[in-house]
Amino acid sequence: MYNFYRWFPQGKVIFLAPTRPLVSQQIDACYKVMKIPEKDTAEITGRQKARETLWSTRRVFFCTPQTFQKDIEENRCDTTKIVCICFDEAHKATGKYAYAQVIQMVESSGAKFRVVC
Repeated sequence: MYNFYRWFPQGKVIFLAPTRPLVSQQIDACYKVMKIPEKDTAEITGRQKARETLWSTRRVFFCTPQTFQKDIEENRCDTTKIVCICFDEAHKATGKYAYAQVIQMVESSGAKFRVVC
């Protein structure tokens, strides 16, 4: 995740976890371990009003797959800039679960990205 952040200075890195507590837990780990500057990161929740601004001004995002899916559907984020999507608990990426849906959506946008599980 950190390498994609470094290698692609204009690219977006997305970290998805199935619950908000897991999202928060991963943010803490990323700050402590990788030292990605907070000014480049955002926790995206369904309750924020300025999500579109965050998507356009930040580079590393932490959110649930459902929130990410909704933001793609409502054109809040430019999926063509995504270079890496990280899944926590990737075993859930089957069928109609949001993990599978967002991969299809990002892929259909023409983005050149990697998936990390």
